[in-house]
Amino acid sequence: MPKAGKKDRLPLLFAILKEMLECPAWLALGNAAKVAYLYMKAKAFSRNPGELPLSFGEMEKVMEKADVFMGVKELEEFGFIEKVQRGDFTEEGTSSN
Repeated sequence: MPKAGKKDRLPLLFAILKEMLECPAWLALGNAAKVAYLYMKAKAFSRNPGELPLSFGEMEKVMEKADVFMGVKELEEFGFIEKVQRGDFTEEGTSSN
């Protein structure tokens, strides 16, 4: 069988453990926080470990501006994420530090 080339590969996938889905903290999150977490998890495969660039423009495609901010704040409050460097969401879809 011939070796699969880059074009034949499946896109990167990520797992959400069943234990997490049953966790009281996860169940207490609002939908905006859960969607934001899934998008962050998908972007976690960056070339710079520990860095998670996420822009307002990316999230605006799936939820309202207020929901983005509320979801990220909720994830911080429940301990799912920790902000180590503050960036600003911009209307152009880029994140500035």
